[in-house]
Order: sequence, then structure tokens, then C-alpha cells
Amino acid sequence: GLKRSEVHIQAKNRARWLLKQSDNKGRFRLLPDILIDGNGVRPTIIIDTKWKRLVDVSKKTTNGVSQADIYQLYAYAHRFDCSRNILLYPHAAGVSPSVYRLDGDESGKQLKIALLDLNYDLRMCIDRMLSDLSAVLHFG
Repeated sequence: GLKRSEVHIQAKNRARWLLKQSDNKGRFRLLPDILIDGNGVRPTIIIDTKWKRLVDVSKKTTNGVSQADIYQLYAYAHRFDCSRNILLYPHAAGVSPSVYRLDGDESGKQLKIALLDLNYDLRMCIDRMLSDLSAVLHFG
């Protein structure tokens, strides 16, 4: 249900700086992989894709998600003032998706760890791929 004009790959024309120096020059560019616009003022969804496979780490509550990945998405959520933020990983057995709210943030920003099965011919199963992507975008 998205329009092509609402989806920005590698945040084309939407990048922001994390920091500014005293001379007002930006440092540490923030460039999310996918930005989905809503009202044109701020993105409705930010997706940061990860190509590393998570592992079932039954004794850990993080499912192997790295702290650096969480910090990166946290920076995107705050700098772009986005309420729905997704870290998207390839599907891995024993790992389940999770949704978190940012602690201490009264605006309701959420961070979702989502998984996408890529073990099929995406060109031959477009309906399945679209259904899977739709499920990733849903926060419930």
C-alpha cells in the first residue's frame, strides 16, 4: 500500500548529521537504508537492513543482536524523530522478532527486530515477498 515516492532507499536526499562542529560543519552522517515518508515532515518508518545472520542464543534475551546495531537505530530514531524503527535481519531458526519501546522516551518511539526469509526465489514468489514485507512493517 505504499507509493514509490514515499520509499527512499539509502535515505536519498534525506540524510542528516549526528553532530555539528563549532564551524557548523556536520560530522557522522546518518543514512538509513530505507526511509518511508508519511506526512512529508518526518519519516513514519526507518529500516536498517543487516546481512549478518542472527543465531539462537537461548540464554540471552538479545538473540545475538549487537549493541552497535541497536545504538545505530537509536540514533536514527532520535535524529529523524521517527516512531517506528526496524532492524531487519535474514530469518534464522530459533530467533524470533521483538518490539521494544525506547526507555525514558515519552513520545512512544519503538524499535523492532524483524526477520525476513530470503530462502526462496524472490522473483518467482512476488506475492509471498510482499506479504512478508508487509508483516515486517506492521507494529502490533
